[in-house]
Amino acid sequence: MEPQGQHFLVVIYPGQGHINPGRSLAKRLAKVPGARVTFSTAISAHRQLFPSLESPNQEISDGPITYIPYSSDGYDNGIKWFVDDINDITEKFNTFGPATLSSILGDLAARGQPVTCVVYGLHMCWVKELALSRGILSILYWPQPATVLVYPA
Repeated sequence: MEPQGQHFLVVIYPGQGHINPGRSLAKRLAKVPGARVTFSTAISAHRQLFPSLESPNQEISDGPITYIPYSSDGYDNGIKWFVDDINDITEKFNTFGPATLSSILGDLAARGQPVTCVVYGLHMCWVKELALSRGILSILYWPQPATVLVYPA
């Protein structure tokens, strides 16, 4: 693929250890000549990135990167770890995430800004499936160091 005219959608899990590396990647991709970059994380994390929003799902354009959140309905106000049921969190994340991200892909295409490559973070297999169903190239972004794979002797 030629980099000219690419539209990268970077979809990141809503955890701080995922968001910061994901934003760094988005900034690097934004330096590709002619590329457009959209960064998407859950509404709860989007609110933390932009605390003065009028609406929790408000789209933000920050220079070369556009930020559009997806919904993990039921947890858009955030997750209360060790209080909320992890099975419910996972089920809603895997159900509502794809539905709202699909809507985002459709909206971008309708604006004449179709996504040509989806970069997705760990814990987000549904993003790959969604991209595949739409014929969009997808790439897993692994922000952790290789040392996590070291097996102690």
